[in-house]
Amino acid sequence: MLSDELSLIGRYFVDGRLTGSAELTAAARSRLMAAAGEYCSAIGWPELGAHFGADALLFADDDALRYRAHAVSGLAHAINGEYVSAETHLGQAHALFSRSRWPEEETDYLTLLTRTLLAPARMDPGDLADVASTLERAQPDNRYWAYTARAARVMQGLLEGDYSAAFAAGNALCEGLERRRSHRMVRGFVLCIRADILVACGEHEAALASLAGARTHPGHAICFHMQRSAALLHLGRERELLTETEACVSAEPEHCMRTLVPVKLRRALAHARLRDPHRAEQSMTVVLTMIANTGGSVAPFIMLPRDEVRALLGTIAASHPHLIDTIGRILRLTGGITTTPPAFDRLTPAQQAIAALLAEGHSSAEIARRKNISVNTLKTHIRLIYRKLGVSNRAEAVAILLAGGV
Repeated sequence: MLSDELSLIGRYFVDGRLTGSAELTAAARSRLMAAAGEYCSAIGWPELGAHFGADALLFADDDALRYRAHAVSGLAHAINGEYVSAETHLGQAHALFSRSRWPEEETDYLTLLTRTLLAPARMDPGDLADVASTLERAQPDNRYWAYTARAARVMQGLLEGDYSAAFAAGNALCEGLERRRSHRMVRGFVLCIRADILVACGEHEAALASLAGARTHPGHAICFHMQRSAALLHLGRERELLTETEACVSAEPEHCMRTLVPVKLRRALAHARLRDPHRAEQSMTVVLTMIANTGGSVAPFIMLPRDEVRALLGTIAASHPHLIDTIGRILRLTGGITTTPPAFDRLTPAQQAIAALLAEGHSSAEIARRKNISVNTLKTHIRLIYRKLGVSNRAEAVAILLAGGV
């Protein structure tokens, strides 16, 4: 088992460093650390993978080795949901590749895997299409690359709402002979995407059935407990959801952050339904804080009961004003909410437009620029909005607006 083979890393490395003396050149050390980092990410330990990636970069003494180290580091951070760091390493890798004028077939596969994780986090199906095309073009005879390209297109279909075609393609990848020519983590992603498509189509029992027998490996980089929790939430089986994800809570210190965010989010909604507002708010606050700190994905918020999400976000906005910008980003990228509170109707059309921008988390300077007015004029509008909403500050206003769905 791959998880058992992690002991090989532990036998020869402690905290990313060789346990015994070795006469290695800097280049050899960089290659060794990069290989260890890629291995750790592949078996679901991205934090350790990132550590090795950092050491690979430290010993890299030419552009090819630096490119490789950035590729390893970028993937490890992306797997762990540390999207800002992943974007930074990916940008550095692309800059080195462009500057060196290497041919496309020399593209590191790990950079393309990183993009397949970053694109859904940005809700960017176009980049998934570009990744798939690059995979097919750069290594046309490589069946592993071809499988990953098709997996990227399945995720693209999910984001674009083309569920029928995406499900058919995903089913072929999960059940067909091609799965033998794929990497374990990519197969796991496809299995999760197929379940997501079923949830999006309202086929919640089928989603659970599609995950029958799927086993979560240590590290939870692919977390089937998390995946099942989506269907359980929609089926109204909140206590079962909490039981299913108890293993994730127990493993939290070592749990992959990328998959921990949706676990915490779904547990928050389950606690709210079970009339445990303290745990609901506590769990949602952790979710928003993790997203704010890592530039994390807002994708876990799609396909959830909007009224319940909206109400909980409104509560958090009132008690944690520092998270308002993050809440606004979530609403912008997931399409926001369409209903409006009665107080909103008392605002003039101009005030409604400004209130909507406030609810989305935009700064005063940004709102003034968008509306082509001075900041002082904007402040006057905002004071009138506060008065009509019966509040005294931005946090309270945003809470009311979010609670009503603006």
